[in-house]
Amino acid sequence: MFFSSFLLISTAISGALAAPKPATPAKSLSKRCTNSASDRSCWGDYDLSTNYYDVVPDTGVTREYYFNIQNATAAPDGVDRIVLSVNGSVPGPTIIADWGDTVVVHVTNSMANNGSTIHWHGVRQNYTNQMDGVPSITQCPIAPGDTYTYTWRATQYGSSWYHSHFAVQAWDGIFGGIQINGPATANYDEDLGPLFLNDWSHQTAEQLAIEAAATGPPTLDNCLINGTNTYGDLGSRFETTFVSGTRYRIRLVNGAADTHFRFTIDNHTLEVIATDFVPIVPYNTTDVSIGMGQRYDLIVTASETTGNFWMRAIPQESCSDNDNVDNILGIVRYDSTSTDDPTTSSYTLSDSCDDEDITTLVPYLALSASTDPSVDDDYAVTLGRGSNLINWDMNGVSFVSEWNYPTVLAVAEGNTSFTTDEQVVELATANEWVYFVISTTFAQAHPIHLHGHDFWVLASGTGTFDADTTTLQTTNGPRRDVAMLPASGYLVIAYYTDNPGAWLLHCHIAWHASEGFALQLLEHFAFYFAYTEVNGPDGEMWAGQEQMVEENGKMLEDLLLAIKGIAFKRIVVQTSAKSDRESSLRSRRKFYESGISFSAAESQPHADRCTQSIALGLYFAVQKELGEPVTFPGTEDKYDGIDTFSSAMLNSYLEERCALTPAATNEAFNAANGDMPTWERIFIDLESFFDVKIDQDQVKKPALRPSYHESELSSPKDPSKRGVLELRNSLQQ
Repeated sequence: MFFSSFLLISTAISGALAAPKPATPAKSLSKRCTNSASDRSCWGDYDLSTNYYDVVPDTGVTREYYFNIQNATAAPDGVDRIVLSVNGSVPGPTIIADWGDTVVVHVTNSMANNGSTIHWHGVRQNYTNQMDGVPSITQCPIAPGDTYTYTWRATQYGSSWYHSHFAVQAWDGIFGGIQINGPATANYDEDLGPLFLNDWSHQTAEQLAIEAAATGPPTLDNCLINGTNTYGDLGSRFETTFVSGTRYRIRLVNGAADTHFRFTIDNHTLEVIATDFVPIVPYNTTDVSIGMGQRYDLIVTASETTGNFWMRAIPQESCSDNDNVDNILGIVRYDSTSTDDPTTSSYTLSDSCDDEDITTLVPYLALSASTDPSVDDDYAVTLGRGSNLINWDMNGVSFVSEWNYPTVLAVAEGNTSFTTDEQVVELATANEWVYFVISTTFAQAHPIHLHGHDFWVLASGTGTFDADTTTLQTTNGPRRDVAMLPASGYLVIAYYTDNPGAWLLHCHIAWHASEGFALQLLEHFAFYFAYTEVNGPDGEMWAGQEQMVEENGKMLEDLLLAIKGIAFKRIVVQTSAKSDRESSLRSRRKFYESGISFSAAESQPHADRCTQSIALGLYFAVQKELGEPVTFPGTEDKYDGIDTFSSAMLNSYLEERCALTPAATNEAFNAANGDMPTWERIFIDLESFFDVKIDQDQVKKPALRPSYHESELSSPKDPSKRGVLELRNSLQQ
């Protein structure tokens, strides 16, 4: 059973799955188990105690999807309006993957006039900052008619959503669910998938954003549960059917532009097992307070035997206005054939835009923030608002986008002279704790979202933050990627700078982000590679070894002097390479260095000789037809020797993995190219396939006959033997 989608519009383009693709390996932490309804705590070789910030399963699976962003017309509550859709539906298709999978999404922009991007909300994008999908920061917008491919790793598990990060397109329909399967802190029988709560207007979000900037937040017409609701006599309600005694997992997502919801199901208890992408110690409640961009994973036990029950998504009026506030309802039925409306009553609930009680959001994997905030950086951020044309600012500056010159491109080009309006906070040191104290005097709560990280919620409250009197919860405090800044209050968060890139910190109210309520956090990292080779006067390789040692040593010394005092996350040292001198790899005992923790060998899919395989095949076929033997147009050492000793691609992959994979810390590695190509092997294979003989005498004893060009040389295997090499191509002959 799975929550179905929703509103089909025009032509839908379905997603597709690709063939498996290797993923980054990681260490096993526990005995292999089966994730089942009776035990959801484990996941293969991993379990809830696995530190998912450092360790990721190796699934070897790629999940591939194709998204088409289109203009369309739809009526999710019965009222027609212009929308934006993904593959013809609102919400768009749900991305489903397992913990450790690689996700590839090809996004085509079929809109007529606007660019777009897709942001994968809450996905850490560990060392894949360029895939975060934020225009002006990590990429240029996808132009109409163009396709952009996003590739990212599911390093976390749980529930989230994707949405456009271009202007306010997300709230016109460019959004959908993300479901990453993994262990859970409580057992359940069926996973119903994402359940979206959205606010809705009969105007476009773009029109509303203009109105919000001129006169303040607009009053919205309606709200939707999983893409549908009624409006007057129009539309239809969301419905789902429960079977008595069954435990259902609901992945609740607030995808609203400007509505904080309180979610409840009459006569049923909600067991909360995760906040955003963080599994928590389960707790029971009758209702959940969920802000914009937040997610809660719930388990609902079908405790009744018969009847119909209201599912309620109640807009909190203390932070936004809605014309249909008492009518945001879905129906839970125990009999799928029933058409009666429920007659159940709601729990007694307060109206509040605060987060769930901080003491209940206890992460299952206990990790603590630094207990000494004074040793690292802290930043105070105060919100402000303009008076005429409304714009939000952080510390007096409103964020302004540079659509055609993203921050990551500027950094790559060495341009770090950012303007004040770009709101760049540079965090130059890796692996340190950074603290933000965000405060506001406005009587409105704000959902604060950080890209690229989970943060620790250390404190929040109303009034003015006082460092001397406020106790910070550094010991296993709540971790998440969206937290509520209380109205007229403060929010203190901390995170660890272990993910280089340009990451947005912003309010997730649609109008506030578009009005400048954002800043960038730039975490730096550096790759350095330098090498010079000195050959002899006649081109002998590595002839000037002493000079090479001296010059390369000086370059390394200069680097070390330049970076003195900088705390590096990891340093990778690559020693000299060695090549094989036989027809096959030596045994590990002889070839590989002793004491190595791990060895990697890779066969290259395209060796140099493969580029000539078609011509060789034709040559063998012709010689077979003529009844003549095949000859090799070269010397003996070229026939059975190896002249391709290393793979730059393999070396670069190995260096990148060693530098960027936490599990590689303090490990040593070997790398061998592994393809070992020789002409002899190719010729023998072709000889067998075409059933034609190779003239071994011609190969082993170079012909002594006139030729177009002759040169005298000695046999590499027997210097006493000398001959004349004919440098013409037998294939041409």
